[in-house]
Amino acid sequence: MTTHLGLVNNEVMRLFLEELQILDHLRSLRHYFFLMDGEFCSIICDGMIGKLENGATPAKLPNYQMLHSTLHTALGSTITGNDKNAENLSFTISDVSLKFVLSSPGVLNVLSFSYRIEWPLNRILNPETLEQYGNIFK
Repeated sequence: MTTHLGLVNNEVMRLFLEELQILDHLRSLRHYFFLMDGEFCSIICDGMIGKLENGATPAKLPNYQMLHSTLHTALGSTITGNDKNAENLSFTISDVSLKFVLSSPGVLNVLSFSYRIEWPLNRILNPETLEQYGNIFK
């Protein structure tokens, strides 16, 4: 039984590390959610803050076209944009407020990243884990 358990453990590790490339997904999460890529971070932040400074209203800022455009520009202009996992990244909007308080440090807390992950990786990078990554991004 011990030998069989060892074989199964080794096969599961091989599956996640080699075939599913979980380390690449973790690296991608670090680059995007932790803003470890300075160029990506700069483009995302400049895009969002620029829209706020130009008077974007809460009804206009969190729309799909504007967010997708900002994300696409950031991914296309950085090294991590060549990341094969970049297609899994998108913005999510948690709440739309009635007005923005530009002096508030939490003015963009309504925005977060989401990262699409499929089975069986979603057993490890489950929604609760990705939610924690989203909280760090905020």
